[in-house]
Amino acid sequence: MKKRYKRGILLSTLTTASLLVASQGFGAFVGAHPDVTLKTWNTAGDPNSGKHATTQYETYNPRATCSGCHSETVDENTNTAARINGVAQGGYHGGGATKTVVKTQGVQNQATDEVEWVSFNTKAYKHGFSTSRHSQEGRDEDYGHHMRVAFGAKYFESSPGMFGKLCPPSNRQLAAKDVDPLANAKGFEMGAQTFVESCGVCHAGGGQLEYDRDLNWYSSSSGKGDAFILKYATRIPGTPDVNTGYVTPTAGYMSMSNKAEMDCLMCHL
Repeated sequence: MKKRYKRGILLSTLTTASLLVASQGFGAFVGAHPDVTLKTWNTAGDPNSGKHATTQYETYNPRATCSGCHSETVDENTNTAARINGVAQGGYHGGGATKTVVKTQGVQNQATDEVEWVSFNTKAYKHGFSTSRHSQEGRDEDYGHHMRVAFGAKYFESSPGMFGKLCPPSNRQLAAKDVDPLANAKGFEMGAQTFVESCGVCHAGGGQLEYDRDLNWYSSSSGKGDAFILKYATRIPGTPDVNTGYVTPTAGYMSMSNKAEMDCLMCHL
């Protein structure tokens, strides 16, 4: 018992020392970050620039605030970023290189009640801070039948992460990108913009909270599954089992200036 007690003291001492080095020594090792001037959205519509935040009531814009320094390109062959004093600088979208992934999901046909398989492309950035798992949540990953079988997922799921996965009560049936919910309201329960309302309060920002599945700002030109806000497809009591018996999807409100970018300061405070 005495030997075990001494070992516990030794381990506790080493753990405490490690934590002190991590919290104090590491910052000194990599160098202190210079002061940052918070910036708001540029009214001219440039997401990489902005005006200085002048009051405490203005919302800061992460890309405008950080992209002045964190904007260098990324070498796709080596996947290394430019460095300042030996420290990797990184970039919000990693220089802008993109990739395309393919999603396959089942859609219930309102007229026949049969499941029809549809595939669609989703465009995503290859590198950068905004490609993190907490921002993308499966949005930038391929998803086919082999993964559906391996995960034991529902026919309508389209992602290994939370975006496109069934996780009640917040995450319901996500609309396929190009299937019109106005013509098939029975087959869906939420659009991409509905995700902002249901899960955005805990989301790190970026990904589907910033742009649609074609990597454009949300607008009426986005894919039908991205352009609308869908409510749960619960049939209205006393109505027949037809289109009018389901809550009508409404046009989304997200846009180039109304979005949620990845919040760099969630970690860097």
